Amino acid sequence: MTATGESDLHAGLSPANRVELAVLHRHLRRSRGFSLAFVVVNHQSVLEALVADLRNTAATTIVRLVRGGGGPVTQLERQLDSAPAQALVLVGLEDLVDGFPAPALDNLNLNRDYLARRLACPLLVIAPAWLVSAMASSARDLWSVRSNLFEFVGDTEDALATVRASDADLGWEVPPPVRRARRRLLDDVAEETETTGQVDLRFLAELARSRGRAAELAGDAVAAAVHYQKALSTYRDLGDRLGEANTLRSLADTARATGRYPDAQALLDQALPLYRDLGDRLGEANTLKSLADTALATGRYPDAQALLDQALPIYRDLGDRRGEANTLQSLADTARLTGRYPEARALLDQALPIYRDLGNRLGEANTLLTWGRLRAAMGEPFEAVANYREASRLYRTLGMDYWADVADREAAALPVT
Repeated sequence: MTATGESDLHAGLSPANRVELAVLHRHLRRSRGFSLAFVVVNHQSVLEALVADLRNTAATTIVRLVRGGGGPVTQLERQLDSAPAQALVLVGLEDLVDGFPAPALDNLNLNRDYLARRLACPLLVIAPAWLVSAMASSARDLWSVRSNLFEFVGDTEDALATVRASDADLGWEVPPPVRRARRRLLDDVAEETETTGQVDLRFLAELARSRGRAAELAGDAVAAAVHYQKALSTYRDLGDRLGEANTLRSLADTARATGRYPDAQALLDQALPLYRDLGDRLGEANTLKSLADTALATGRYPDAQALLDQALPIYRDLGDRRGEANTLQSLADTARLTGRYPEARALLDQALPIYRDLGNRLGEANTLLTWGRLRAAMGEPFEAVANYREASRLYRTLGMDYWADVADREAAALPVT
């Protein structure tokens, strides 16, 4: 293997990471035969810079694991069959881990002796901190043969990019394993931040809010509220009124989900004037919708109707079809609960195709649940059961077992033989 001096270290890495990289290169130069090392990297930008450096190192081969390509050992063998290497770098193992126990880790662990014979060269496993920790606990035999552990940290810019990428599309439509991995990654970033002593308030606010969102999607309302409160305090310190308003609304959603309706109402009453002062019409519409949902949950149907009637034209003016569908679905629920069944049916007939056009399975499931309840109230039990069952199926694909169970119970209660 060609030696790599410090002058050759990749410019994309920070000074601290260059020091760690020099140690990693020294490990590779001194390795004879098989050795195993774990490399902790939480940030995509740092990973790309590190991989670029290692790719430029003579005879170092990068193996990017892909779903559907077989276990990690199979994918490593495929690379060796196509081109022998003096060092292998394994990237993307986290994409093969959906939960624990993890077949991908078992695959590496059970084949550790085979790997030592087959590879006869250094193997670097690059992964985020949560996965390296998992290997230390759930794949102990593999971990016991490690030759070293390296850690590459990110600066504020790296960490902020990681948080924003993790949060960009985070929602119920993201598969449950991906949601869990995102939450673990954000926890890793928070721990790394404490270790490196980052104090950038903008970053800390966004990190706390993203951790709150990840916890909320995991059903951990207590942790979500703690993170949101930290974000709220930091946004206020920054004087960021939009961040403050968004976090107030997130806190309200958490309060409503845990049945604390007066708290939800109070938080939304703080958020609404902020959005209006800022001229943020989408934030205003979303808050009106949340206020309506709170009113619905507490039986204040006329209030819910009035609030939804304000939100709907805003969503339509903005061309926000998801917001429009959400509002139509809530209007249908309001009509159903007040006995206006034909109106509820017409509203659901508008909402459902929008959700399907958008590929929004959560909205589709919610609408089918409302359809089931409406048809049960109208004396159409067979049709209601069909809607409930389809809603349940969709909820389970989203990892929302609580609501799937609700749909199943309501279907079972109908007099269908």
